[in-house]
Amino acid sequence: VQRDATGKVGAEALTALFAQTGSLGDDLKKLGLLGPDGRLVPVVVKQEEEQEEVVVADPPAKIALEVGEVVEARYGGGPDWHQGKVATVNDGDDEGTYAVAYDDGDYEPKVKRLRLRRVGEVEPEALEKGQRCEARHGGGTAAYDGQISKVVGGGLYDVAYDDGDFEEGVERGLIYAQCGPSSAGGAAGGAQRPKSAKEIEAEEEAARLEAEAKAREVRRNSVKEAEAAEAAK
Repeated sequence: VQRDATGKVGAEALTALFAQTGSLGDDLKKLGLLGPDGRLVPVVVKQEEEQEEVVVADPPAKIALEVGEVVEARYGGGPDWHQGKVATVNDGDDEGTYAVAYDDGDYEPKVKRLRLRRVGEVEPEALEKGQRCEARHGGGTAAYDGQISKVVGGGLYDVAYDDGDFEEGVERGLIYAQCGPSSAGGAAGGAQRPKSAKEIEAEEEAARLEAEAKAREVRRNSVKEAEAAEAAK
């Protein structure tokens, strides 16, 4: 077989070889690679279409707020929501913070977007790996910036804090995430984030004490009624 200057076998040489090798030529014809004239049929290699870059828009909850917009905020990063209005958009702030004038007269000059929600927005029930959040380290009252490093399951998450700390198995109720419009994936009815086991335990204890107090009041009233009836005889 003749080769060209580069050492490669040319198409003409291959065509001649196929003509001399009947069995190979028949196989190529079956595959549609050899034409009626005994010449190779050019093979068109389809190039993969270039995938368009999909740009995912920020959900409505992450769109910048405007001055005068009615919002609810976690004052001081605490667990409770308080209504107010956006007083100032802190332009040039890398954290994207806002000044909030609360309805009760309080004022907070620098509130992170994560601590703000529009009226009617709720926290998501489930979180995702890489999601920004604040979490109450060790179940304390203070919340610290971080992100979800692992979805453990059962309402538990591993959190990597911005200060380098790490915490495993954090309850969903101890984590604050960006609120968004109420949907099937969020807490229904405008409810706040799921409660932690400690919060549930505290509520149950308060309910128990209230029930005991009511029972004591009923017993006292019964004794008074019995004494009054006895005195009336």
